[in-house]
Amino acid sequence: MWALGGEFIHDIHSDSSQRKKPAEQVLLQMIEYGGPLLYHGGEDQQRSFDSTCRKFRRFLNQTAR
Repeated sequence: MWALGGEFIHDIHSDSSQRKKPAEQVLLQMIEYGGPLLYHGGEDQQRSFDSTCRKFRRFLNQTAR
């Protein structure tokens, strides 16, 4: 989750158009198919990160009902 927060902040600062969108919308787009590409990390870390992001998305979808 810490890594996802860091990537979220990085993306917001890198793309000014993201700042105008609701945070929830930006986050859900980031984790739609796993997680964003980690800037620092190997293949194993990326795979684990993607898995965590998919679980987080399922959790968000379940609590939204």
